[in-house]
Order: sequence, then structure tokens, then C-alpha cells
Amino acid sequence: MNIKISILFFAALLFIFSCSNTYHLSTLQTEELFSIPIGTMEDQFDFFISNRSPFIAENLIFLNDRLFYVVNGNAAKVMQYSPYGFLMLLLYNPNLNPTPVLLKKDSKPQGNKVANRKASEYPFIDPGVVAVDKEKNIYIRDKVPEAQYVKENGTVYTNIIEVFSQSGEVKKTKENGSYVIGKEGIGGTPFPYIENMYITANDELVVICRTAKTWQIYWYTASRDLAYEVEIDTGHIPVPKNKDYIPSLEKIVPDYHKKLLYVMVSYSQRVIDKFTGMVERVKNVESRVFKLDLLKGKYNANSILVPNEEQGESGLFEGKKKIDISLYEFLGVSDSGYFFFTKMKDSTTYYLLILNGAGETVKKTKFQIDDTDLVYINFALSRKGILCALIIETSQARVVWWRSDKIIENRSNETG
Repeated sequence: MNIKISILFFAALLFIFSCSNTYHLSTLQTEELFSIPIGTMEDQFDFFISNRSPFIAENLIFLNDRLFYVVNGNAAKVMQYSPYGFLMLLLYNPNLNPTPVLLKKDSKPQGNKVANRKASEYPFIDPGVVAVDKEKNIYIRDKVPEAQYVKENGTVYTNIIEVFSQSGEVKKTKENGSYVIGKEGIGGTPFPYIENMYITANDELVVICRTAKTWQIYWYTASRDLAYEVEIDTGHIPVPKNKDYIPSLEKIVPDYHKKLLYVMVSYSQRVIDKFTGMVERVKNVESRVFKLDLLKGKYNANSILVPNEEQGESGLFEGKKKIDISLYEFLGVSDSGYFFFTKMKDSTTYYLLILNGAGETVKKTKFQIDDTDLVYINFALSRKGILCALIIETSQARVVWWRSDKIIENRSNETG
């Protein structure tokens, strides 16, 4: 069954503002797991390759069942690591990488055992976000060749999802055909740009896409048949009643157990100079997470207000103006239903905010990142609620994590 929902108009919502008390924040310990030297070999991270800018290709991290998947977009390769930095699997484009020396090329599983270390060739064009299903199959976003681009209504559709077994072999259909996933499912046409993708507790695939004017969400069954297709027009997202707010849709993530999408919207407001009547600046106001029920085809009545505070010390002023707030970034939702947010306080300090399903603050803490040689950073949240990061420096790429899952485990034990 394919149900298409087009979210274009919303009822105005009456917002209730709240405030929180200032209190001393504990520090979440940063655990250094391993580092990857910068370079071109199979066990190195290539941040500059073939004159390609590091900010064009995606370099990111994904954590699933204590295995780290590091996407090195500049080198068109994906590396799978243990928490101890043991390189277990390498999927790489042979045209952009040297032949592996340390890893066994195309080694085959022996019996029911998967080879400990393996390298597999694949002609990646632009690898990106990763997901892993119950059978440990690896889903990787990539692009089709330019000749296969699809253009419709001003949008260019270029992305596909390629699927590999846990041992790095290209997954095939029962008919021994390609298992590449497109909009319609297996063998479908290309997606627009894929922002992220998720595998639910029922092994359903959820693909979050963006175009210039819309967000498009494709929800597939465990057999990869298209179940829901959702389009959210960015020109018609919820705006508070009687408020001159400017909305911006920031992120969409699915619930792991229900047919729900969590839609985060941030709001800003124009500040008018009282003397000139001109717009002086635009300031951040607040952000909210809305729950879009796919079974009902509409938003739930209640939204989650993300707590915010004045940036800097309480009561700090610049001249006669209060410093504007900086809004949290939505990291995602844990399997147990907790919402995770982060934002930068200063060049080395970050806040981590955890809310429960009712929008109540479970924990607000902080963590530190040394910015001495920092070039690029990518955060990721695992389904268990572990925050991790790929930190790229001038001489190495570091993989670290913060055991934020312990916070929600302790919370569950207290309330259980």
C-alpha cells in the first residue's frame, strides 16, 4: 500500500512560553577511542584528494551496535571500525584509492564466519549517509552517473541507496539483480538529495530528502515496498498564532517504533529600528519539535518547546541590547524515545540537552572539544543514545564518544 501525504497547510498553533532556572552544569566525559592518520592508504583518512574540496564531499560518522562507519567522501570510501580502532571492512572506489595492502581484497566468508578484515571494490561516486538493518546489511547513499540524472519540475534527482552485506559484498535480489533502492523501492528511480536515512525497530527504511522548496520523506516496509510518501512544503510550516515569526524547517527524524515523524522548526523575528522603521537585524526566538502522525496524516496537537536561554552569562548586555539566543541543533531520538539536542557555547564548549517525550528536561550537561587543530567535525547519535563525533584535524581524524546513553539508562531505572 502506498499512501501519499502532502503537508501544505497547517492550523495556527497557540504557543505557551516557558523558562528554566540557571544551574551548574556537569561535564560529560569525552572518551578518545582511536585516531586515523591523514593520508591515502587504506587505513588512513584522505581529507584532500584529486584537487577535490573537503567541503564538497561528505565526511561523516555513523555508530551501530558498537561498530563505527566512517565515510571518507573525498576518497570515495567507507571504513568500518571496532571501538578499539580495528579496521574491519573497507569499501572503496579503486579509481581514487591505491590497492589495499593491509586488508585482504575480496576475501570470502568461511562457513558462517565473516572474514575478520576485508576490502571490497565499488565504484562510489559520492558516498554519504549510512544505515544498517537487522541482518547487518549496510545501506550507503550514493549518486548515479550524470547521464542517469532525472529532472522534474525544477528538481534534479541524483541520489540512490546501495546495499552491501556485512562482509562487504553487493547485495542482490532473489533474481540476482541489483538491490539498489530508489524512490519506488528496489530498482526505483533516483531520490533528490538524501539528508539522512534510518532503520526502524521493525526493520523499515525511512529516507529523508530535501529539495530547494520541499522536504520529501519515503517510508518503506521491511520488504522495501513504499508505504508512505510525505512532502512538506517549506513555505507552509507551522507558525505561532498572532506572531510575526519566520519559520525554518531544520530537521526531520522518524520514531523507531511508531509511524511518527519528528519535525523540528526554528523561529526568528525581524527587529525593527524604532527611529528608521527599517529592519535592524533578525534574531532567533525559539524552536519546537512537532509530531507528524502518518496514520492520521496530520500533526499531533502538542509540540515540544526546546528550552533556550540568553547566550552568555545571565543578564549580560552589549550596550543596551541583550545578546540573542543561539538555538539548539536537533541530533535525533533514541530508541527509548528521548530527544537529544546540542549547541556550541564557545570554541571548545558544547551543551547537550536531553528531553523526554513530554518535552521535560531530563538532563542538560556540557562537553569539551579541543579546537587547537580542528578543521571539521561531524556529530552522530546512535539508536541507543550514544553521542559520537568524527573530529578532523590537520594531521589526523579522531573518533570520540560521550556515553550519554548512561544518562537515559539511569533515568529509566529511576522511573521504572
